[in-house]
Amino acid sequence: RPMIDHNSLGIAAPGTYRTVLETIRPVKGLWILDVPCGSGEFAKQLASEGAMCIGADLVLPTGHRPSLILDMNRPIPFADESFDMVTCLEGIEHIHSAFDLVSEFHRVLRPGGQLVLSTPNMQNLRSRIKFLIRGTFFWFDSREIMGVGHIHVIPYFLLMHILGSNGFDIISLQANKSIFPRLPELLCSLMQRVFSPSNSEDREQNSSLLLNAEVLIVLALKRDF
Repeated sequence: RPMIDHNSLGIAAPGTYRTVLETIRPVKGLWILDVPCGSGEFAKQLASEGAMCIGADLVLPTGHRPSLILDMNRPIPFADESFDMVTCLEGIEHIHSAFDLVSEFHRVLRPGGQLVLSTPNMQNLRSRIKFLIRGTFFWFDSREIMGVGHIHVIPYFLLMHILGSNGFDIISLQANKSIFPRLPELLCSLMQRVFSPSNSEDREQNSSLLLNAEVLIVLALKRDF
């Protein structure tokens, strides 16, 4: 496979596209909806690997066809069970209702279909320190609202609830990169013992991954009821 300049595929944080591609390959023969797709370069990459990929965004993408204009705050204009996969990279934090959006993803996915989401990790140590000092999370403050439109703060425990209540099972959780790659595991263990000694879900919120990840990348499957 030829080398890919992953930074050219869109505006997601470094490492995001590489991690997503490594997670979802092979995509040949899959029907994929990529929303929001930005310029369409990531959708174009998926198509080059054999997927039938449709890109969608608020502004008609210029880098890929087929594509369409789509507002994620409104119903997705496709029939039930139209896609094998939906990729939503750096999108869910921009919309009014994450519950409604994930419900729409569930509707348009076929049974066993895959949903790939990425979103800023507002639970990492950098974000926690910023909240302690300034009262706002990293990538979620007044400048981010006006600048890039980050309006929906979604911690991982809420993302788990949103996905689970809309018929998805989380298969994997990954990071684009570690903010503190040398963060001692001992510190993570200490925080788990101090802040969440008896609750397994609380311990996960102080895991090494959540304390270190800049961006969370979730792979979920549409539940087979």
